[in-house]
Amino acid sequence: MKIGTIIIILFVLALIAAGAFIYFGAAASPAEPEAYTEEVTLEEKSANGGVIATLASAGIESALADVSAEQVYIAYDLPQDMDADITQRYVMGIAASAGANSKNLVILQYRDEKPKVSWTVASEDFDSFIRDEITGDEFDSRIKKQEF
Repeated sequence: MKIGTIIIILFVLALIAAGAFIYFGAAASPAEPEAYTEEVTLEEKSANGGVIATLASAGIESALADVSAEQVYIAYDLPQDMDADITQRYVMGIAASAGANSKNLVILQYRDEKPKVSWTVASEDFDSFIRDEITGDEFDSRIKKQEF
C-alpha cells in the first residue's frame, strides 16, 4: 500500500470514530436542564408590586423597584409636569413604607430616560425624621445626593 492510501484510510477512520463519539456520547448522557430557583421571596415580590402600583397611581408610570432586607431601590423617570425635589421626597416616603426593615433607601431619578440624581439615606435616619427626632435640615444633611 502506498503512504497516501494509508493516510486516507486513517483519516476516514478518525472521522468515523469522531462521529460515533459525538453521536453516542451525546445520546448516552443528555444534559438535564436545571430547575430555576427564584431568589426573590414572595414578600419582596409583593412589596415591589406595591411600590410600582403606588407610583403609577401618582402618575409615575415608568419605574423599577427592588425591595430587600439590605435596601429599597427605586428608579423612576420623572414625568414632565412634576417637581423634581418634591417627587424625590414622595418616592423616598414610598420606599420607606415598603421596606420598613430595610437598612437603606436608594432613589434614582431619571429625566427623559437619562439619570439625573440619586439619593441614598439610612432608613433609621428617615424614621428619626418622621418621629421628629431630627429636623428637616438635619435629615437633608444625612441624604447622600449625587447628580449626574
